[in-house]
Amino acid sequence: MTKTREAIRDELEELPVYDVHSHLGQKGKWKAESLRDIVDYHWLRLELERAAGKPFDPEWNDATYMANALPHFPAIRNTSTHYGFLGILRDLYGFKDPLLTTANWRQVDEAVRAGYHEQNRVRKVLDRAGIRKVTVRQRDFLPDTPRDVFVPYEGGEAFLAPVHCGQLKPFAGAGQALPETPDAFGAALRRAIDEAAAQRGVRLLHIWVKGAWTYQPDVAAATVKPLLQKLRAGEQLSEPQANTFDSWASDLCAEAAAAHRLVCQLFHGMTIYTDTASVSAVTTWHPGFLRGLAYHFDRHRRTLYDLFLGTRYPSHEAASLARVYPNLMVSGAWWHAFTAGTLGEFFSDRLDMLPNTVWNAFYSDGYRAEWVYGKLCLTRHCLAHALADRVDAGFFSRNDALEIARNVLWENPLRAYGE
Repeated sequence: MTKTREAIRDELEELPVYDVHSHLGQKGKWKAESLRDIVDYHWLRLELERAAGKPFDPEWNDATYMANALPHFPAIRNTSTHYGFLGILRDLYGFKDPLLTTANWRQVDEAVRAGYHEQNRVRKVLDRAGIRKVTVRQRDFLPDTPRDVFVPYEGGEAFLAPVHCGQLKPFAGAGQALPETPDAFGAALRRAIDEAAAQRGVRLLHIWVKGAWTYQPDVAAATVKPLLQKLRAGEQLSEPQANTFDSWASDLCAEAAAAHRLVCQLFHGMTIYTDTASVSAVTTWHPGFLRGLAYHFDRHRRTLYDLFLGTRYPSHEAASLARVYPNLMVSGAWWHAFTAGTLGEFFSDRLDMLPNTVWNAFYSDGYRAEWVYGKLCLTRHCLAHALADRVDAGFFSRNDALEIARNVLWENPLRAYGE
C-alpha cells in the first residue's frame, strides 16, 4: 500500500457512513450470538463448504460446526469475504492471528458471546464502524429501534413487476381474487404504496426483478385488461405478455413512489437456477433489463432510482446511464460483486465518469451488525485504493479525495434517503 493509500484509508475511518441497504433484523436476528453466527454468514459458509467439498449440516451443534469449518480457513484466506471476516474479529473482538484455528477459536467465541449480552450491542457495533444511518426492512424493526439510526424500507417487487416476481397476492381481495379491471388493480397498487409511506414511514422500495423483464414504454390499460383476465383465471402469461403487464405496473409504481419521494432500489445481475437460493444464485447479466430501463428512467424523471449490480460486466453501461439520467444513482455492490476486484472496477468507473454528488459507495446487505462492519472494512479498503490511485496520478488532490469520499459515503445517500 502506498503512503497515499494508507493515509486516505486512515482518514476514511473518520468519515460518517450511510448503509443504504441491509437485512438487519431478518428473522429477529440483529447481532451475532456466537462465533458460529459470524462464520455462518452465507457467503463465508459457501466458500468454506466449497473448500470442504460438502455442505455443512445446519443441525450440527456449534462445536461440531466449527470442527468441520476450521480446517478449511487456509483455503479461503485469499478471498474478499475472508478479508471482511478478519476485520470483524480484529476490530470488534481483539483477534490478532492471521487465521482462525483449533487453537484460537474458542477464545474468540467467548468474546462474541460476551458481546451479544452487552446493552445496545447493535448500536455500539454501528458506532464503531462510523455508520450513522442504515436502512432496515420495516417489518423487522424492534419495538425500541432508535429512529435516529434506522431508516425503514419495504419490498417493492410486487409493485414494479408483480408477474415476473410472482407476487400478485397483495392485490387480491378478501376472496383472493385479483381486481377485475386495470383501474381497480392500479388503485390497489397505489394504495399499498401510499399506506407504506404514510402509515409505516417507509422511505424506499427494495425491488429485485427475478425474471428477464424488459421494460416496454407506453402500455395502454386496454392492452392490460385481457392479460389481467388471464391472471384472474389462473393462467400463466407468456414472456412478452408478462413484460407488457409488468411494464404497465412499473409506470404506476414509479408515479406512486414519486408522490412520496420514495427511492426505488433496483437489483440486477443475479439469477437463481433452483429453489435453493443460497446455493444456486449466480451472476447473470440480462442486457435487455438494463437497456430497457433507460426508457423507464426517461419517462419517470421525478422518480429517484438507485441501481445495484451483482456482476461487474454492466458497470460501465450503468455508470453511463447514471451520467445521462439525473434520477438514477448507482450504489455499492450486490452479492457476488462484493469483492475487491469488482468494487475496484465499480469505483473506478464511477470516479472516472460521474459527478461525485450522484452515487453512493456503501451497501452492506448485512444480516448481522457484525457483517455490516465487515463489509465496510472491504469497502473502505477498495475506495481508498481507487481514490489514492487518482491522487497519485494527479487527477485530484488528497483533500479532494476526502471530500469525494464524504459525498459518496454520507452526503449523497443522506440527501436521497433522508434522515
